[in-house]
Amino acid sequence: MSPIAPRCRRLVAVAALAALLVGGRSAPAARGQPVAAGQSGLTISQLLEIAHPGPPVWSPRGDRIAFVRQIDGAVDLWWTTPADGEPVPVTTEAGADDPGAVSGFTWTPSGEALLYVLRGNLYRYDVVAGSREELIADGSLSGAPAMTADGLKVALVRGGKAWVGSFPELEGTVLADDGGSFRELVWSPDGRFLAALHSATERVVEDTAALMGDKVEFLRHDASPADLALIDVDGGVVTWLERGDAYAGEAAFSAAGVLAWQEIAHDGKRRRILVASAPDWSPRALVDESDEAWWTLTYVAAGPRWSPDTERFVFLSERDGWTHVYLLDASDAGAEALPLTAGEFEVEEPAWSPDGRRLVLAANRGSLTERGLHLLEVPVGGGERPALEPISRLRGTSTYGRLRPDGEAIAFLHADPVNPLDLWVQEAGPAVAEQLTDTWPDDADEDELIAPQAVRFSSADGELVPAQIFLPPGYDDLEGPVPAVVWVHGGGIRQNRYGWHPNRVYAMFYGFHQYLLQRGFVVVTVDYRGSIGYGRDFRQGQYLDLGGRDLDDVLAAVRYLEHIDAVDIGRVAVWGISYGGYLTMQALSQAPTAFDAGVNIAGVVDWTDWAADPGGLWINGRMESPEDHPELYRERSPIHFVGRLARPLLILHGTADRSVPALQAFRLIDALVRAGKPFDVMLYPGEQHAFVRSRTWRDAFRRTEAFFEATLR
Repeated sequence: MSPIAPRCRRLVAVAALAALLVGGRSAPAARGQPVAAGQSGLTISQLLEIAHPGPPVWSPRGDRIAFVRQIDGAVDLWWTTPADGEPVPVTTEAGADDPGAVSGFTWTPSGEALLYVLRGNLYRYDVVAGSREELIADGSLSGAPAMTADGLKVALVRGGKAWVGSFPELEGTVLADDGGSFRELVWSPDGRFLAALHSATERVVEDTAALMGDKVEFLRHDASPADLALIDVDGGVVTWLERGDAYAGEAAFSAAGVLAWQEIAHDGKRRRILVASAPDWSPRALVDESDEAWWTLTYVAAGPRWSPDTERFVFLSERDGWTHVYLLDASDAGAEALPLTAGEFEVEEPAWSPDGRRLVLAANRGSLTERGLHLLEVPVGGGERPALEPISRLRGTSTYGRLRPDGEAIAFLHADPVNPLDLWVQEAGPAVAEQLTDTWPDDADEDELIAPQAVRFSSADGELVPAQIFLPPGYDDLEGPVPAVVWVHGGGIRQNRYGWHPNRVYAMFYGFHQYLLQRGFVVVTVDYRGSIGYGRDFRQGQYLDLGGRDLDDVLAAVRYLEHIDAVDIGRVAVWGISYGGYLTMQALSQAPTAFDAGVNIAGVVDWTDWAADPGGLWINGRMESPEDHPELYRERSPIHFVGRLARPLLILHGTADRSVPALQAFRLIDALVRAGKPFDVMLYPGEQHAFVRSRTWRDAFRRTEAFFEATLR
């Protein structure tokens, strides 16, 4: 059996549903007690067999669900019928020597076929016959195909240009070619207009001759902020609705053909939602929010989501200090946004029911490190705020809830301490929640997984830092001290979850931490200042302070571990990826003896360089510009302080990394050699920022394990 095929279909009983999918279900039973110390536990090979699904997409008739799965660099398209049968692969890239990735797909209006783009080519897959046909074979396509509601036209990005053709004949032409590249094509309901994002890109050769000589060049791709184009399909006329230094995104048409979109100022301090309509398409702002620090909701889809049949839309805002959903009537010029949720929790992924009367959304109400699906009745007029009704009381993370077209079932993704991310479905009425996919390896022992315990400890300024601790099996019977590792997630705009993480990369690290637990390590994961899920003020704790209070939060983990029985405080390592790699380097250079070893995976070491490549909203919001704060940029860049390093260091980085270019690693290596500091390093040819290939993960995990064994045992 394929390692990513389901072994079984789990059914979990739920209470009777009083309304559309309103009800609860108990958490799944634990998979048993931790294994005794010394047993093998989850292996790295088993960990690499776990595939990662994408959001579910119902067919128009609601009888099928399509989704993608990632594994070993491949992104394959699958479909399933909730009523019976196992998931069926549409593509079979997994296991290939040079696997491809499905970049996007859509159902045809009949629901009998899927259109998808793979390796730059367009394919049509007949679900009934199980056959596929190659429609465009020139390798020029990117992104996803977009079809009109009647299925007679398809829009594609071909060589960066916006192209529209008839379907199925595919007789068409380029409608927009403005240099750079178009993406995210969206049809108006009548098929007359096409909205598209566009960015111009300049290829720049870095001046690195002094570092690399004349045989190796480093490139950067300077991309302009996203502009928004409206294309008249019949006339080919392009109207630019936003073309400047703001970032446009999340364009969507209402049922009546009104276009709404979100734009964020280049410095991140202002967010607006605008609308425009025929005949003049003159934009007007309906939502206008500013923040002296920065508008932090750049990590979620916060823009407009139209009701299916009215001129109302919902959007996310942090105006009251927490991320909540608001309702606005676009047809009323003087309408005020109505908050639909409130409280010290946050919501994301609002999705309308087909009748426009309800919203499904994910919320961390009750446990800030978990996400549960809830249903919200949307008021027709004013009145009291509606109540959030839980759809499911599954522990862990449930997200990307998508209602079936008839509104009587919901498909969603779920992960918890005993289940990696998988596809689930729940019917309305007295029902069960059914797990449709099961990516847990057949030969892995489910009883060996260990759930985290939520803790908080005090940082240097008294802030209580959210964290989780994992204790190895047999911890209560340990006779001697054990080593510990402190994990630092990346991005700032991340959060450790209760159980397997819904993000593929962080799910890999969660699995590796389970592997380390079976080998006697204690693991602590820290949600430092800047992490999501704890409100706006906590997210903004990094403002003009990268590597400051957030570093204090990480260092506080060591003080916390001093009070944990059996932990050897002289054998504690810190490690992380991306911004977590940066904080690892910051800890080793600013508090050289706090930790006993560190692993930097693709971390930033020079913020001035990073502001140039890749730059953008992330750094502009948190640190403003290097010209405004040159000394701050230097003080918070570890590359200038590597002479202070006193502990072993391992560096891992991919050469094809665009998020944190590998040039950062080369400059760090040069600085360490100049300072006479010992270190270990592995550069992975062709690998990305978030590793995709199993061979890379296998090597990285084995090197990390060997490094921890050598420095902490």
